[in-house]
Amino acid sequence: MKSARWLCLCLLAGLSIPGSLNAEDTEYFKYSRLFEIKETDQGELYSVPLDSDVYAATRNGFPDVRILDGEQRLVPFQIRPIAGTRARLVRKTWTAANPAPKPLDNNGMEIRITLGKDDPAPGGLRFITPLTNFEQQVQVFAIKDGAEHPLVDDALIFDYSQFMDVRRTEVALPESDTREFRIMVNMLTPEQESELLELSRSLKGGTEEGRTEKTTILRRPFRIDRIEFWTEHSEEIPDANIVQPWAVSDLKVTQDAKIKETHVEFKSRREPLMSLKIVSSGRNFSRRAEVQIQAGLKWETIAEATISKFQLGDIREEHVTIDVPETRHDRFRLVISNGDSPEIPVDAIEAVGTQYQLLFLRQPGQSVHMVYGSKSAGVPQQDTAALSYALAQKVNPTLTTLGVQSENSPAITRSIDMKSLLNNPVVLGAGVLVLVLALGWGLYNASRRIDQMPRVDGD
Repeated sequence: MKSARWLCLCLLAGLSIPGSLNAEDTEYFKYSRLFEIKETDQGELYSVPLDSDVYAATRNGFPDVRILDGEQRLVPFQIRPIAGTRARLVRKTWTAANPAPKPLDNNGMEIRITLGKDDPAPGGLRFITPLTNFEQQVQVFAIKDGAEHPLVDDALIFDYSQFMDVRRTEVALPESDTREFRIMVNMLTPEQESELLELSRSLKGGTEEGRTEKTTILRRPFRIDRIEFWTEHSEEIPDANIVQPWAVSDLKVTQDAKIKETHVEFKSRREPLMSLKIVSSGRNFSRRAEVQIQAGLKWETIAEATISKFQLGDIREEHVTIDVPETRHDRFRLVISNGDSPEIPVDAIEAVGTQYQLLFLRQPGQSVHMVYGSKSAGVPQQDTAALSYALAQKVNPTLTTLGVQSENSPAITRSIDMKSLLNNPVVLGAGVLVLVLALGWGLYNASRRIDQMPRVDGD
C-alpha cells in the first residue's frame, strides 16, 4: 500500500508543479502585440485591422490567434472580413422593339428604331449576332423633328476568334434625349482595313515571308438576330467585403522554350489574395494562363483564365486580371502558354485581396494584448455571445491599431490552472491510468498478504 500512496502523491505533486504552457499560454505563440488604446478611451467594442505581420505568422483560418488580459486569461474575440459600402455599376438591358431593317448595296444594312414610351434614354446598344470572325463599321444618327444628327461616327464592332478571345459588339451612345435612331452597318473603310490587317499580323505572332498578304476575315452579309439597348447606373452594395492591394516580392520571370511557356514566380506574406493583375508593356496578345501555389515539391493550379490585351488606334481592350479563390500562401507561380507566339513581357504583378479585422470586447481600464503564431494551437473554445450580440445590434466599434510586433521568450511560464488541467484529456487520461495502476498494485499486494496468512484447520 505504501507504493500506491507514493504513486498518488506523485500524481498530485505533478499537478501542482508549474510546467510547460498549454495552448492558451504565450509560450506556444511566437509573437505578441499591444493595442494602441488610449487610457481615457471608454469604448467597449474594438476593431483592429490585421496587417501583413499577422498574416505572415498565422495559419489559415487563424486558429493560432488569442487576445489575453493582464492575467493571461482569454478575452473573447472574432476575426471577420472588414465590410463596408461599395459602389458598382448595374446594367439594365432591353430588346429594341419593331426595328425596321433595310439592306444596302454594299452588303451593309440600315436599321431604324424608335424607343418605346417607357424606355429610358439608352447609354449604348449591342448587336446580337451568331457570327464570328467579322469586322463592321457602325454609324448612329439621331432623328428629331424631321432632322438627322450624327451621334456616333465610324465605330467598330468585331470578333477575332480566329486569333484571340476578343469580341466587341457594343457601341456607346452619348447622352441625349433622342427617341428615334438610324443605325448604319457597313463594310470597313480602307484605312480601317489597313489597321486591322496590321493587328491580325501581330495576333498571329508569326514571321511574314514573301510579299503575298492574305486577309482571313470573312466577307459576308452581316446577320443580326436583334439589337439590345442598355443603360447603367451606380448602386451601393451594403455589407460588401472591402478589398485592398497587397504587395508581392521576389518577382522572377523565366522562359521554358521546350514547352513554350513563360513562368512568373513571386512571393507574398500570406495575405488573403483574391485576384492577380499582370502588368505588361506588350500588346496585341491573347494567352492562356494558370495561377499555381507551391504544394510541397509540386505546383498546384488554383485558377486559370485567358489574358489578353490589344491596342488599335483609339480601340483598347485589356483583360489581364485573374480571379482566384481567396488564398493565403507564400509562394505563387503564373504559367503563361505561348504556343508559337513570342513571349510577352511581364513587368509586375499587382495583387488584391480581402482585409480582415479582429473584433473584441474590452472593459474600461482592462489591459489586453494579442498573441499569435503557433504551429499546434487549435481553435479556442470561447464564449462570444455578448460580442455576437453587440455586432448584431450594429454597435459601432472603436477603431484601434496594433503596436510593434515583439517575439515572445520561450522561457515565459505561469502556474498551470488546475481546472484547465483537469479538463485536459491527456492529463485526465494519464491520471486515470496512474490510479488504475495504483489500484492494481494495491490489490496485488493484498492478495499476497492473504496467501501468506496462516491457514485455519478445516478451511
